[in-house]
Amino acid sequence: MSAVLFNLHDVILLLSFYQCLLLAVLFACMTKATRLSRVFIVGFFLFNAVTPLDTLILFGASFRDFAIHNLPNWFYVFEFGYWFQGPFLLWYFKSKLYRDFQFNWANISYLMPFVIYLLHQVTVYHTSSTELKVGMLEGYNLGDEPALILFVVMGREILRLYFGVMCMFELRKYLEALRNKGNAYDHNSVTWLTVLGSGFVAFWSVSSLIVVGVVFNVTQGMTLPVDSIGLVSNYLFAFFLGGVFIMLSQGYFASSNIEKIAEKNVQEPRRKPPVNEALLAKLEDVMLDEQPYLDPRLTLERLAQKVDVNARTLSNLINAGFSCNFFAYVNRYRIQEAKKKLTEANKNGATVLNIMLEVGFQNKATFNSLFKKMEGMTPSKYRKQALTDGAEAVNL
Repeated sequence: MSAVLFNLHDVILLLSFYQCLLLAVLFACMTKATRLSRVFIVGFFLFNAVTPLDTLILFGASFRDFAIHNLPNWFYVFEFGYWFQGPFLLWYFKSKLYRDFQFNWANISYLMPFVIYLLHQVTVYHTSSTELKVGMLEGYNLGDEPALILFVVMGREILRLYFGVMCMFELRKYLEALRNKGNAYDHNSVTWLTVLGSGFVAFWSVSSLIVVGVVFNVTQGMTLPVDSIGLVSNYLFAFFLGGVFIMLSQGYFASSNIEKIAEKNVQEPRRKPPVNEALLAKLEDVMLDEQPYLDPRLTLERLAQKVDVNARTLSNLINAGFSCNFFAYVNRYRIQEAKKKLTEANKNGATVLNIMLEVGFQNKATFNSLFKKMEGMTPSKYRKQALTDGAEAVNL
């Protein structure tokens, strides 16, 4: 009877491996993303694909014994994936959010911990003879692992978590910058980055806690249930990857171009293209007659469809004709509509918040900031002043 190499837990690890490969292929085939962003996200999922193999070969119940005698040179090979995941995810976030992002030596320095670890592994294990490797692996006991190695692994997990937290920090900084400029943003792109970043931060947090638990078990003689937590985490990770793949394949995160901001707020001057007056008039007619700006989900692509042009043409038209971007252009109409509603007598019973939502804004801070920037006062003060002026005019 043939020996069983894989149990159910091992199959879950293999499933995660194939899921990450499929996600890497899916992103490699996408054409909307820039080349740099595509390289980073494909690399990120490829590095996530190899780490389940590392877990399988190190801790697989039956496969480990098979690998010791048949594949001893493959032990510790796939560990490089842990060191690359964090930097690649952070590079992906930056390349998606900043139009002037450049891959330079400062970014490459994120890989220095891996280089140091690689030198150690090559010296201690990979340059040893096959017989010595087999002997080391057969006599391996986690309880005999030097404390230094355990702390290195713990540092690796905490470093990976740090990169994940930095991704969420960059996303938050991006959203704050757009709000300060009074601009809206592509909800699909932001949702995708939020799901991706928060999901991996959650799993990397659990991984860090597991390693900390192992350190306490080995050094302090504790019996924390790290094995059970690790198994549950593997199952949840497979479900998470499956959910991401299904949502991506169904176009749930289908994204228009996320508006990028300048990382250093430096832009080179550009010559304005000539203005198509007929097309400009058509755009104004659409905005006045159909009032698409009242829809908070309005995007450049949707407005372009109404004007019967492509998104790039419409963007260039707005930039040339009004010296602003799409979001600023739409928000001007929203502010004008808000002013009208704030001064209408039949709107006296409506709150400023209700009016904000009616004209297409979804964020109170953005609405107040942009209104004050354009009118020199808050919406509430503007309304109070308008009603006071109206009452004085009636008395006269």
